[in-house]
Amino acid sequence: MQDARGGRRGARGRTRPDPHRQHVARRHLGGGPARRKPHSPRSLGRRPSRGPAGGSRDRSRIRRARGDHALGARRGPAPEDRAARVSPDERIVGWLRKASGPLSGEELARRLGCSRAAVWKRIAALRELGYGIAGRRPGGYALRTVPDRLGPAELAPHLRGAWRQVEWHEETDSTQRVARDRARAGAPEGTVVIAERQTAGRGRLGRSWHSPGGLNLYCSIVLRPSLAPGAVPQLALVAGIAAAAAIAEEIGRRPAIKWPNDVLVDGRKVVGIITEMECELERVAHVILGIGVNLNAPRSAFPPELRRKATSLRLATGRRVDRAAFTGRLLAALEARYGRFVRGGFASMRAEWEAHSSLTGADVRVVSFEGEVAGRVLGVDTDGALRVRRRGGNVVRILAGEVTVRHGYGR
Repeated sequence: MQDARGGRRGARGRTRPDPHRQHVARRHLGGGPARRKPHSPRSLGRRPSRGPAGGSRDRSRIRRARGDHALGARRGPAPEDRAARVSPDERIVGWLRKASGPLSGEELARRLGCSRAAVWKRIAALRELGYGIAGRRPGGYALRTVPDRLGPAELAPHLRGAWRQVEWHEETDSTQRVARDRARAGAPEGTVVIAERQTAGRGRLGRSWHSPGGLNLYCSIVLRPSLAPGAVPQLALVAGIAAAAAIAEEIGRRPAIKWPNDVLVDGRKVVGIITEMECELERVAHVILGIGVNLNAPRSAFPPELRRKATSLRLATGRRVDRAAFTGRLLAALEARYGRFVRGGFASMRAEWEAHSSLTGADVRVVSFEGEVAGRVLGVDTDGALRVRRRGGNVVRILAGEVTVRHGYGR
């Protein structure tokens, strides 16, 4: 994954490049063309909410009958009423997961308040989606395996923090676009949008992000920080720290971070991060934090031009990664560090970032909107700016740019 070019939205809604921040896209609300309210995604067993006429680029709504998740692609409810709105299918999976033995159809029907025939239909639908559920009527049901998906039921045992509102899509154009639409519609902070596959995944500097299905993690998170717009780009560095921590726990060794936010394993990119914000005057309305992690992609899943530059955790370790467990670990790390950042700024996290830096002490060339800088990296400043000492001895601060290591790739 790489990240998207920043931009500002003018009075007529057109976007022009932002010369000051390339790792955050910034838009101002108001003054643009009228926006249509996004469709609410569906789930099996739930009456779909009504929305305005018109198509959506998100294909999950029309693909539901062809194999979308039994729990559906959906917006999570507010924390206080989530228990009352969990879908029946999610309840069945949760009960079977926690049960010490088989649960009878009669018991499941009693808990759901429906007939045993309705339970059997739900069990059959879950089996079609890959849930290994043993048993049949009139005996008991037992959950043996769960599919390798990142839906709410698969993630539920691994979510440890407050960010539990998960919207899952089998396929969408971009989780960034979906999360942005949800944020504009009032989604609360911590809403997480996940897709198994993206058809138009976005990366930094306007690049695309290669997003094969069922192998990796593609997610976007709605954030509503009380920050000045100028501090928002630091969120990308904070996300890099969190991703590096989650990966270190998974593979047992420390990954590197290449400024500003590329996470590397064995010198190859494994994580891409993008931040996009919308503002009302000089107040941040919301930030969409997008993260892509290459988890189980084999070498053949990468386009030829990326095979020397990118890798996956499976390629690095030789073993398959439990995607649901890793996602829960990453969200917990993100939530914790985001809280620290909001309370104490990037200065409180600078040392942790430096511990992962791949560039400190390296001779680099940095190309930015302001020109080209060559020198040796000293580290990052308290606001996340890269500090580079030129040959003449003067130190320059770089807020945004593309870094190339002149001899090797980092230390």
